[in-house]
Amino acid sequence: GGIEKTLRFRRFTRRNIKNSFGEKESRFCVALQMNIEGHAVRSSVSLTDRSGMRYPVLIGRKTLRGRFLVDVAG
Repeated sequence: GGIEKTLRFRRFTRRNIKNSFGEKESRFCVALQMNIEGHAVRSSVSLTDRSGMRYPVLIGRKTLRGRFLVDVAG
């Protein structure tokens, strides 16, 4: 496990998002500022339980676009 911390948000939205099985599900979304390799990046993040999955967070293409180069071979 990683670090666990409880956060409370006053501003949030709810969106219908396609999950990995192609089914639509309603998720809460919040705006976050995250640090990626020393760069402060603001992004909208959808919240879902990823406790049983390999990666605790997925960073979307829109967040990375024009800021980072991703090596998919690694």
